[in-house]
Amino acid sequence: MPLALVVVVVVLMLLALVVVVVLLSLTLHPPLCSDFTTKHHEGFSMYDTAANVHDCWDFDTAADAKTIKGIVPCKGNMTQGKGGGHAFSSMEMFGRDVAGELIAAARKGGVEPGLYYSHIDWYDADMRIDQWNAVASAGKLCNGIACDPKKYSSNSSGVNAAQWQRFVLRHRAQVLEVLGKYGDVLEMSFDMQVMMLLVLLVLLVLVLMMVQFPSEFDQDMQDTIMLARLVAPNTLFRGRGMGGYKVHRDSCS
Repeated sequence: MPLALVVVVVVLMLLALVVVVVLLSLTLHPPLCSDFTTKHHEGFSMYDTAANVHDCWDFDTAADAKTIKGIVPCKGNMTQGKGGGHAFSSMEMFGRDVAGELIAAARKGGVEPGLYYSHIDWYDADMRIDQWNAVASAGKLCNGIACDPKKYSSNSSGVNAAQWQRFVLRHRAQVLEVLGKYGDVLEMSFDMQVMMLLVLLVLLVLVLMMVQFPSEFDQDMQDTIMLARLVAPNTLFRGRGMGGYKVHRDSCS
């Protein structure tokens, strides 16, 4: 047999072997999965959100400032949305839905998209329920409006009650948005362990001591997650920080 023919046969056999290996790999292993951040603690939405921020922190911009003036209606695109405020998002700032573009690119490349969403929001002054919020934790710096998470709950009256209701509804709207805008996503990683209040009931006391979210938020969060399950029945809900967070195969297999 001529050498050239032998080389051609060997090359074809190798190509056939590669095809078989690839097909077996796709059959035996789940598709790759990657998480994309839709919103982190700082509150900037990396997608096109319609859930506007109503109230913002009023910082003293003087060089020697040591206090916060208070809480005021947000400035910015006040015409967006019926309730005023602004989106504080990639779409509003530079006209791009970053999460949407990443999801589309991932699917085009054969990667199943997962999403990440942080429950807390340090930009939205209405959502001041966590001890990690450096501004809210100052408490006494908000011109008579309670900023201490321990003094701010759904049982509040007057201004506080309206702010509480706004943050609950905005948080719920964003959770439903990210789960409904892009079709089925493989999994959803919720951050800051609010989900632990629902999942780890046996450790409820320990969790509350660690997280310090107002207990009044429990029912609101449960209602939100029940609605989210209706919107995304095929998506794995996953509490970031629970289990092998760094081992993505735990949630992508």
